[in-house]
Amino acid sequence: MFEKQLDFVRMLDSDHFAGFTVPSLQNYRLLLSAEGHQANNVAFHEYAHYLFRIKADQSWPLWYEEGLATYLGDVLFNTKKRQAGPVPAQLGVVQEDFSGWQRMNAAISYKDVLTTRNIEDWSFNKLSAFYRKSWALVHYLRLGIEGDQKDRDVRIHAYLTHMPADFAGTFGLQPQDLNGRLRRYLNRRQIPDEDTEFNYVPVTVLDSNCLNETQRDLELAISIAVRNPDLAEKILLDRMPENPTSDWLVALSEVQLTHDEDLAFQTAQQATTQNPDDPAARIQYATQLLGWCVWTNGEGCADLWRQATPLYRSALRQDPDRFDAALGLGFSYLHTGQPGDAINYLKVAYQKIPWAAQVNFFLGEAYRIVGDTRARQHLANAEQWARIPAWQARAELALAKLDVSADL
Repeated sequence: MFEKQLDFVRMLDSDHFAGFTVPSLQNYRLLLSAEGHQANNVAFHEYAHYLFRIKADQSWPLWYEEGLATYLGDVLFNTKKRQAGPVPAQLGVVQEDFSGWQRMNAAISYKDVLTTRNIEDWSFNKLSAFYRKSWALVHYLRLGIEGDQKDRDVRIHAYLTHMPADFAGTFGLQPQDLNGRLRRYLNRRQIPDEDTEFNYVPVTVLDSNCLNETQRDLELAISIAVRNPDLAEKILLDRMPENPTSDWLVALSEVQLTHDEDLAFQTAQQATTQNPDDPAARIQYATQLLGWCVWTNGEGCADLWRQATPLYRSALRQDPDRFDAALGLGFSYLHTGQPGDAINYLKVAYQKIPWAAQVNFFLGEAYRIVGDTRARQHLANAEQWARIPAWQARAELALAKLDVSADL
């Protein structure tokens, strides 16, 4: 959590967002500014994304996930009665004036909203239009479209569980007609909202662990590495202790990988030399050792797989909570022609870190190879959640192979 919005903007190298979730192979971080009255809504929005990933067991179209996260993030609680038991709450309460939406309509059409898959590099105006229109569409499908609530829920479920999703066929709405329909809906005298309730439980802090300055700096660098790798590397180098633990060196190796693979390998090697018993160091060294062999079985890869596999296995044996080691063993077995064994390890990783695009990709690939129909959903998850274009393209290629097999 950043005390000032300006710090958040500078560290994350973006002024378009008020919060970020940063999934990794070990945890799921939430970054946001504590400044401003909307901090709670942003936290709820980002936490909703986390719940989607661990509860839904599938990816959704980007507009629906962002629209629903906004819809849930804007929850209004009636907490006047501070006691155990149900607390009334409202979802879908309109909290802004939509008279300016006409200007926003030029930024992005509903047709483009429905097909958008990546919003990372968009302008602020286009991004705002996407979020608002996604929210409006979720609101309309939940509360405004014809039919009772059960019928609406059935149609939404059908849309989300049939890939590729057919919006027009499921809801009987053509994308080109949505702009006028949604404008009329939001200009109604009374826009419906949704009543619900939550069990209020007095907060009891069972345990707390305050970071010291060294731990804080390490967590900061890890948290911003994807968005701002140059600053993350500077923090690690400038504030690294005189005798750094392998945690620092592993983090530095991860950041260095974005611009210098040889340097990243040397740092990972240093981490294992300095602390050979640290599972994190062994996992990082094994992954850096493999390099491009994770992507292809080229010349010399067989030998590298033989070196990497014992490192993953010993790390997992020492720390069963190192699910990145389970992932390493999974793709190790997959690349050496043992998809059945790969699935066993990849399922372990998936049960604990279902949000990880890499886990979904390799589990989907293993299922594809053995002819299991679960392959499509995991590969679709990988395509939707990949933060690196190369991984997204790889998932797309695997999905294309599935389509070719289906045609045959």
